[in-house]
Amino acid sequence: MPAIKVFSGEDVQVPEGSSHEFSCTFQEASGAAIQLAAITSVRGWLDDDVSGNTINSRANVELLGANGGSVVDGGGGVGLFTWVLGAADAPIASQEPVESEIHRITLKVTYTRTGGGTGVLTHKVLYSVVALERI
Repeated sequence: MPAIKVFSGEDVQVPEGSSHEFSCTFQEASGAAIQLAAITSVRGWLDDDVSGNTINSRANVELLGANGGSVVDGGGGVGLFTWVLGAADAPIASQEPVESEIHRITLKVTYTRTGGGTGVLTHKVLYSVVALERI
C-alpha cells in the first residue's frame, strides 16, 4: 500500500481514490503565527475547483478535533492544523475522460486575536487529483 500523500501547498498530485493529508499553520494579517490556544474553530470545504461541486459532503464541516481534522502544538505553542482525507475525498468527478482534476480546500479559521477580539481568516489551497489510468 502506498504511503499517504502529505502536503501543505499547491503543485501536489494525489492519485484518484487515495487517502491524503493536508497540513499547515495559520497566520494573522500581521504575519504572526496563530497560537494553538487561540484557535476556536476550523470549518472546512472540499470542492471540485471547476464545477464548484462539493466532494464527499465536505461542506462547512467542523474540523477542530472532528471529521479528520486536528490542531496540535507545532512547536512554541503554534497551532499545526492537519486534515486527513480518505479515499472517497479523492474522486475524479468529471463525467468526461480527464487526466486530472483540480480540487480546492477552503478553511475558515476563527481565533482570538493577539491584541484581543475575534479574528476570522480564510485559507485556500488547490491541488490536482490524477486519474488512475494516468498513474
